[in-house]
Amino acid sequence: MAEAAAAQKVAKPKNKALVNEDSCTGCEYCVNWCPVPDCLWMEDRPGAEHEPPIVKINVETCIGCKMCEQNCPYDAIHVFKLPPDQVEAWMPLQGVIPAQE
Repeated sequence: MAEAAAAQKVAKPKNKALVNEDSCTGCEYCVNWCPVPDCLWMEDRPGAEHEPPIVKINVETCIGCKMCEQNCPYDAIHVFKLPPDQVEAWMPLQGVIPAQE
């Protein structure tokens, strides 16, 4: 009986932070406010030698607490309610919403 209930259980959407590449200035405020070790980190932008680094997000470990969103002075990070398949899709992008060209 418990196995049937587990099979019918639908995975719920989870809150996950994503960063807008166009808005991130590399200030690191979000990294300092995040309560989860190794969830947020700074990384150089590929092919942008004179650009500031950008924050990357481990969407797998992000708990959706919104501390980064609430403390980003540039409104670059937002927390979204994502279904499990979308969480997996964001993993290779490291939580970065690509720049609009």
